[in-house]
Amino acid sequence: MGALATGERLRRDVFGAGTGLPWTGSHYPTYCRMMRFISLLRVRPIAGVAVMLVCVRIMGQPTITEADMPAPGLAWSIYELSNLPPIASGPNVTWDLTGVVVASTRQLQIEEPSTAPGAANFPSATAVAFADNGPPYNYIEVTESQMLTLGSMNSGPLIYSDPLATMVLPCTYGTTWTDTFAQPNAQGVRTYTADGHGTLVGPGGSFSDVLKVRTEYTSVDTMINGVHVEGLAVSDVFWRNNIGWPLVTSIWNRVYADGQLVQEIRGGSALAVLFTSIPEAPNAFAASSVWPNPSTGRFTLEFKDPLAAESYYSVYDVMGKLLCQRPLPTNTKLEEVDFLRFGTGTFAIKFTSPSGIGYERVVIE
Repeated sequence: MGALATGERLRRDVFGAGTGLPWTGSHYPTYCRMMRFISLLRVRPIAGVAVMLVCVRIMGQPTITEADMPAPGLAWSIYELSNLPPIASGPNVTWDLTGVVVASTRQLQIEEPSTAPGAANFPSATAVAFADNGPPYNYIEVTESQMLTLGSMNSGPLIYSDPLATMVLPCTYGTTWTDTFAQPNAQGVRTYTADGHGTLVGPGGSFSDVLKVRTEYTSVDTMINGVHVEGLAVSDVFWRNNIGWPLVTSIWNRVYADGQLVQEIRGGSALAVLFTSIPEAPNAFAASSVWPNPSTGRFTLEFKDPLAAESYYSVYDVMGKLLCQRPLPTNTKLEEVDFLRFGTGTFAIKFTSPSGIGYERVVIE
C-alpha cells in the first residue's frame, strides 16, 4: 500500500469508525501531523511526560440511552485539541483537561439525512453530521439499542457494507461489545468497553456523571520504502446525558517503524463549553442594552452605533449548544428578537461583526 492509500485509510478509519463517531474533520490537524511524519519516516524517539491530577469522590454511575445520541437539529462549537494528558480508566475518575491546547474551532451540525448530499445511499440513516457546512457528510443510524456508522459522502459515497456499532444502548460502566465492520478501504473487528466514569474538568468548568467508552485498534499496517510501519490507536469518547454529542473525544496514536516507537500524538476534540466561559461583561461591540432582561422570551437589542455589514448574532444555552444564528440588518441600532421557542433559562447572545465580538447574558422566565 502506498503513502496515499495509507493516508486515505488513516483519514477514514482512524478518525472515523475507530473513534466511535463519524469523521467530521475535527481531528484533521492530528491526522496531518501523522501523515507528515509517516511521509518522512525518520526514526526519532520522542520523549514526553504528561501529568494528570486525579481525585476521587463518590458518585452515581451514568447510563447513556437513545435520548443522549446525536439527533437532527443539534449544533455545537467544537474545539480541536492537542497536548491531551493520558486518559485514566476506572470508577469515580477526575479527568483534568485544563492543560490542553486549543488549536482551532469548528461548527458541528446534525441535520435530517434528506437535507444532505448522498442521502439516497443511506436509506436507514436517522441523522447526518458535518462540520463547517461539510463535506464530508457522515451518516449514522440511532435506534433504542445502538448507534451505527453507515458511511459518508465526500467526493463520492463511502458505504459500509457491514455498518459498525459504535455504541450499544443503554450503555453504563462495564458495558462491553464487539462488532465487525466492512467498507471499501478497510474491514475488521472493533471491541468497545465503557471502562470509566467520573468528572471532566476544563478551564470553563466541570461536568460530573460522565461515561467514558474506549476502543483500541491497529490504524496502519503497511510497508513504506522497505520499512514496516504500524500505527496503534486508543480512542476514548466521553458521553453525558442530555447533550447529544460527546463532551470530549481523545485519540492516542503511536507509530512504529520496524517495531520501534517513532512518534506519539495525543489529540482530539471537545465541546467548546468545557473550555470557555461566557464573559461577565461584553466588549465594545456588544449591545449597549438588552431589554427587558429578564423577560418572557422577547427582547430588544439596542446597539451603541449603527451596525456594519455582515453582522449577526448567535444564541447559546448554558451547555454551550448553538440554538440559532441570525443576520443583523446593516445600519440598525434596534433589533427585536423572539426566543420564546427556547423555553425558560439563562442564555448567551454572541454578537459578531467585522469589528469584533461581544456577549450578553439574558434570562427567560
